[in-house]
Amino acid sequence: IAITKTVSNTTPNQNTNVIFTITATNNGPSNATGVVVTDLLPAGLIFVSAVPSGATTYNSGTGLWSIGALSNGANATLSIFATVTGTGAVTNTATRTAGNQPDPIAGNNTASATVTGQAADIAVTKAVSNPTPDFGNNVIFTITATNNGPSNATGVQVTDLLPPGLTFVLAAPSGATTYNPVTGVWDIGPLANGTGATLAITATVNTAAPVTNTAMKTAEDQPDSVAGNNSASAGITPVAADIAITKTVSNTTPNQNTNVTFTITATNNGPSNATGVVV
Repeated sequence: IAITKTVSNTTPNQNTNVIFTITATNNGPSNATGVVVTDLLPAGLIFVSAVPSGATTYNSGTGLWSIGALSNGANATLSIFATVTGTGAVTNTATRTAGNQPDPIAGNNTASATVTGQAADIAVTKAVSNPTPDFGNNVIFTITATNNGPSNATGVQVTDLLPPGLTFVLAAPSGATTYNPVTGVWDIGPLANGTGATLAITATVNTAAPVTNTAMKTAEDQPDSVAGNNSASAGITPVAADIAITKTVSNTTPNQNTNVTFTITATNNGPSNATGVVV
């Protein structure tokens, strides 16, 4: 009785299902009876359902697949649907544990398949070159996306669409990543465990009101169990001061060779304090 085993996906996402297919084949030379194969799911796999072929039966509590009679040259199959709960490697083994006839080849009485659950914590951070820029000046927002693992990540995207008050100038994405200023999508793609990518966005400040710019992870093929670090923001408080000049004269029709007084007033209408003012 030769046992073989396959799995539908060796690197499934965490908390998704896989299908283990176990095949028991009677290589003869005699018919077999009383055949039992044991496949009890190990920790890290949760039983969902089973589909045993023919009249065979499977007990998920004991792991016993009761095949019974198996003619020479015939085979039986068992499909076990299971949920992968972790991110480490989990090996599921099937072993022939009973049969009424002797089995002269013990080397093929057992078979295993290993799955490694995939999950990747993508952490987003953000900084700005100057939190109090002058109105009309440029600032640089630097966004970093780091894969804290434990798996490699694919299909990673971060969205950072500049809000009103900031005008896009240019972007400098690292590596092969790309940034679309119209949609705000930073397409990172694959990001290996322990690595990061950066995006620098240069923008012109065209408002005197405070502005907050937010970057958020919006796509990833793997599950991310740490949602708290999927977004980051950086705020600026632009500096602008409206200096208003008024002027009066003490006498608009003075006598020749007499004095007049000109009074000039410079008023800061804000919204910021002003420095370096010259009239």
